[in-house]
Amino acid sequence: MLRLGYRVRKRMFWVEDMWAIVALMCGVVIESCCTCNISYVSRMPKASLTPAWIYAYTDGQSSIIYFWAYSLTFPSTVWAVRPSILFSLARIFWSTKPLRFMTYIIALVFLVFYSALIIQKA
Repeated sequence: MLRLGYRVRKRMFWVEDMWAIVALMCGVVIESCCTCNISYVSRMPKASLTPAWIYAYTDGQSSIIYFWAYSLTFPSTVWAVRPSILFSLARIFWSTKPLRFMTYIIALVFLVFYSALIIQKA
């Protein structure tokens, strides 16, 4: 967050920083889903023979929302970091047009793979 604030202040904000913000927001959603789910698991009965995941994922509507939010934002976080790194490389290779074009093609392939993963999950 400090790096992003520094980049905005120096007016050096670019596409790679936008992808870093997307990854940060997805990470915040993941952390909140894990925290809410853990707080529910800690309230379950201690002397139970039922596995913890049954309690964690059968609490009704809220646990279903946590499950889907977590299962969709975790790969989104991982896949948002990849274009950030690619666009950092594109900025480094800005003067070399073939390498810059290759990073754009790879980013497009990443977008297709990410779309296929999300469609498969849904």
